[in-house]
Amino acid sequence: MALPPAPPPPKKSGFSPDIMQTLQKQNAPAKPMSPLQIIEADIEKMGETSMSPKQVYAGLITASKSPKFRVVRANNSLMTFSNEGNGAATAHLITADDPNTLIDSLKQFHQAMLKSNFKKVQSTVTNPQMIRALEMAGIKVKQSMGQTMQGDQASPAINIVMEA
Repeated sequence: MALPPAPPPPKKSGFSPDIMQTLQKQNAPAKPMSPLQIIEADIEKMGETSMSPKQVYAGLITASKSPKFRVVRANNSLMTFSNEGNGAATAHLITADDPNTLIDSLKQFHQAMLKSNFKKVQSTVTNPQMIRALEMAGIKVKQSMGQTMQGDQASPAINIVMEA
């Protein structure tokens, strides 16, 4: 009676253990941040100097006491929704997420839109890549050119309407 063939030897990845550890660290989920830390990271990334993160945080706390205002958290992102009535809302994103995690956060925000019965949510973006991220998250987006105020100066922006 013949013995079954021996299993093949295990394959070596060709990567050194140091490289594998680095890759695992890069692919590890980000450490959860507090809302204040998310606001600080977002303000720093935007290069905004006229706003204090603590002022923004205090403003969110005050606004969240209104029944027409909601703050939703997903990963290291916050999205504020101001209910305008008739299924419409205005939103603002505050994020410290990397691009891949941001897409997951946007999917979760879309679910929050649906649960809140929002049909159309308006916002303004300054980075065209955000529209691409919204679309990758499965959110239908209509866009038009506009402007936003940063301090006392107007700068170009894209007005968007996200549809549920």
